[in-house]
Amino acid sequence: MYRLIFIYNHQQIPSGKTTQTMNSKMNSRLKSALSISILIILGIILPGADGYSQKKAKGLQYVEEPRFKNHFYISPVQVFFKRFQAGYEHDFGDKSLLLIGKIILHDNGTDRQYGGGGEIQYRIFLSEDKEKPFKEVVDDLPVSLFGDGLYFSPFISYTYQTFEYLDNIRIPYTATSNNGQTYTSYEYSVSKHFDYVSTGSGGLLLGFRNSFYHGLLVTDFYFGGEIKVGNEWGNGSINRKRLWGPAYTGVLPRINLQIGINF
Repeated sequence: MYRLIFIYNHQQIPSGKTTQTMNSKMNSRLKSALSISILIILGIILPGADGYSQKKAKGLQYVEEPRFKNHFYISPVQVFFKRFQAGYEHDFGDKSLLLIGKIILHDNGTDRQYGGGGEIQYRIFLSEDKEKPFKEVVDDLPVSLFGDGLYFSPFISYTYQTFEYLDNIRIPYTATSNNGQTYTSYEYSVSKHFDYVSTGSGGLLLGFRNSFYHGLLVTDFYFGGEIKVGNEWGNGSINRKRLWGPAYTGVLPRINLQIGINF
């Protein structure tokens, strides 16, 4: 608390004083009043500034557990490829391990595609903020200043799929016309076919992980390339080893976006 004490000393000016002396005293009083006004203003501003500085100083606090170390993701992008993909990531130091599970399911009434797979990513974070043992406090909730950032990751992946579909088969046979001549005709039969595809791949990724909303939510984006080896067998006739096909063997780009929660 700040107190300002005003002392006023009343003196009667002798009648013999000149006008110049009175003006000099008035100027002195004006200067004193101005000085007091400045002190009052500073008395109001400085405590507020000091409180603001203390509030900012409390923005960074040392903590033993500086961030969330577990992350759960789903990938909205994979829905467009007839897949449901979810992952769990755990941090240890400046590295993390991400385990991904995939479920493949598509049925349009005549054709079916189903299967599953898994993927492992070993992430190495490159951001310097990873080593800062601090949290930012916003609205009394801790927000990690590190634990996210740029990373690169080697990965391996495996997928197994079954393709079930109907196909019209044309079967030739020899027929005889009314005048006794023979000719080749065809009959059609609907047959169910099964194709099986397994693929294994490995490669390198570059990504960026970012937490928001007080560190509770997280987004994860990565891209890179992979070497893919596909294998196909079954009684079907569809070529699935073409470029971008499920049984393709070769080099392909890899890109994905995940959203999730930290805990």
